[in-house]
Amino acid sequence: MYFDFALMSSDQIQQLQMALHERRADEVPLVIRARPAPARLRGQHSQTLESMFCHIPGLYVVYPATLPTRKHAQSAIRDNNPILFVESQALYV
Repeated sequence: MYFDFALMSSDQIQQLQMALHERRADEVPLVIRARPAPARLRGQHSQTLESMFCHIPGLYVVYPATLPTRKHAQSAIRDNNPILFVESQALYV
């Protein structure tokens, strides 16, 4: 579930988005959850690649910083747009 493995699926995510954009699909309810590496593994699995996913048209990237915003961002499940939900391990309580 480390975020630097998301590059392996980035081509599929981008192809999905491009196909949906060409077909002008209005609703694509998709939530992809990921988390960056914890502080103890900073040397290994320490990439933060969310900026690369910000360049995929139609894909929302959500990265909550505090627990209240994380709870608010969980409304992504009810959204009809594709969302990449990046959760910090520090927010797991």
